[in-house]
Amino acid sequence: MKIHALGCLGFESPRYEEWLTFGPEVFGLQIGDRDPDGTIHLRMDDRLRRLSVHPVRRTASPTSAGSWRARPLSTRPSPS
Repeated sequence: MKIHALGCLGFESPRYEEWLTFGPEVFGLQIGDRDPDGTIHLRMDDRLRRLSVHPVRRTASPTSAGSWRARPLSTRPSPS
């Protein structure tokens, strides 16, 4: 498999609700669904989310999650 794109990124912020205006106005993202805990999901294309901003739940690393999109490696020989 070969990584070809960032799938989504999630992080925690004590000021997560500010992303309701910051995401659309600064990055041009659309506000998607919200989770019961207040998590804000932001979209930029046909995916359900590309960025998730969570309320702070712990004092560990501010990055909560991330994923990559991958494609199978080509099995064709390279041209000489």
